[in-house]
Amino acid sequence: MIESAGRARNFAFRYANHLAAAHSQIHHLRTQIQQLLAENNAAREAQKKSQLEASEALAQLEQTKADAIRTSLIAYEAMAEGHQAKAEAFKAQARILREQIDP
Repeated sequence: MIESAGRARNFAFRYANHLAAAHSQIHHLRTQIQQLLAENNAAREAQKKSQLEASEALAQLEQTKADAIRTSLIAYEAMAEGHQAKAEAFKAQARILREQIDP
């Protein structure tokens, strides 16, 4: 009976040690999971921020492109007016020369 009680006590100690080790391992795994979740959340936030910055940069690029097109349009319209003014000046000069030939 004493021998049986000793074996039971040894079994109880081993079982308690296994439980303590399992509890420690569970705590360690829980800590790792929390850390991985925090890292995952941080990565998601960084990705969202990066996507937002990329969208803003693209919008700014589109605005710059539109501004450049408007500026080019204004320049071409000004050049067309200048060419039209030159054409009118040439026509006037031609009339003056024609009047000198045929009064």
